[in-house]
Amino acid sequence: MRILITLIAGLLPLSLWAQFLSVDFQSSPEKKEIEVYLDGQLFARLLYPDSLTKYVLYPLYTASGIEITRGYPLNPRAGEQTDHPHQIGLWFTFGDVDGIDFWNNSSARLPEERHKYGTIRVAEPPHADVSQAGITVNADWVNHRNEILLREKTVFHFDGSSDSRTIRRQTVLTANKDIRLKGNKEGLIGLRMDRNFESSASGVYRNANGDRGDDVWGKRAPWVSLTGKKEEREITVTLYDVPGNPYYPAWAHARGYGLFALNNLGGHEFNPADEKISVLLKKGETISFMHILSISESELP
Repeated sequence: MRILITLIAGLLPLSLWAQFLSVDFQSSPEKKEIEVYLDGQLFARLLYPDSLTKYVLYPLYTASGIEITRGYPLNPRAGEQTDHPHQIGLWFTFGDVDGIDFWNNSSARLPEERHKYGTIRVAEPPHADVSQAGITVNADWVNHRNEILLREKTVFHFDGSSDSRTIRRQTVLTANKDIRLKGNKEGLIGLRMDRNFESSASGVYRNANGDRGDDVWGKRAPWVSLTGKKEEREITVTLYDVPGNPYYPAWAHARGYGLFALNNLGGHEFNPADEKISVLLKKGETISFMHILSISESELP
């Protein structure tokens, strides 16, 4: 465990690892949401209503209270794009679990299409623990017949300082039957950004290898960042893959229209020169992922 912590810490600025702020949670079981506060300021909401096809963290805010996530479809704002209604806040899904697509499912799907898509259902009320600054979520990945393909346990840890916010997400998937995860570009941890972060506005992608803009897509790198300007602030959002994850480093599924994702199971689907990925999980076997999201900001000159 110490070795893993050292490896992870080497990816991030030291300022993002010191927890300076108190973390608190406000749970609303009737609304099926949990609000996350750092030093009394709203950072994020965990939403898990039955109306969604997966649970999400939405919205997300910077340390100064600027929202970085797109409002549509839950809270549309003027001037936003209204594409991809399944892209809400911060999520974790995959496009091919035994041929079932968990990534692209949403309420917009027609009844005759439902057999192609899976849903992630929270199995019990998530547990928020102030002493651990975290939330634990247990969920089931089910097909259109409500058969459980995967059982998920995810632990979120929240942290921050006066000018930064950090989320560490650790997810363990357990096969409820023999399951194959086949290489697919639609995955894994994704974030849909506010329109100010689109490339047509002020958004610029970068990765650890020095690639920029559209060149980031489909490339493997330990981290990818997106910088944009909003409300007189320069804001940088970074997604980190973590050593020890399957097929580290991940491929970037990062598009100029505001999709920002890392995918450890993309492989050949991103680059024909890369390996074809096919992971067989026997019943009871697990696969684990850890990713880190950091949000930093500064005043524009």
